[in-house]
Amino acid sequence: MANYIEQILGRDEKIVATAKITGWIYFGPALLTIVTLGLLCPVLLIPWIQRATTDLGVTNKRVIAKTGLISRNTVEQRIQKIESIRVHQGLAGRVLDYGTIMVHGTGGATTPIRNVASPFVFKRAVESVIDDFEAGSSARS
Repeated sequence: MANYIEQILGRDEKIVATAKITGWIYFGPALLTIVTLGLLCPVLLIPWIQRATTDLGVTNKRVIAKTGLISRNTVEQRIQKIESIRVHQGLAGRVLDYGTIMVHGTGGATTPIRNVASPFVFKRAVESVIDDFEAGSSARS
């Protein structure tokens, strides 16, 4: 599931949690398919590719998001540079358990990660790693 993340792990870095974008991204194209007389494959292919080519993960050192099939977009935020993490869910996201995770880094950088399935589970994993990092930092001081 986290093939890209496994490939870029640094020394002494372990994957703590992974996530995928929600399967509900198929809903709109499926509804459009039904309305437009059964053009199922071409319309549903887009969200399938989007979901299959997205890797989301938390390691003991970073939050990593990779999207894209032909062109690749990666976001990596070091744990010690994260100031806060928020979850935004609209009505559909609350009902279907998906949302956008906003990672706020030092210097005002904000990284949105959209359509994350079970976003609060991912958020708790990030917060747990931050707590572990801070506990280790204070023990060294």
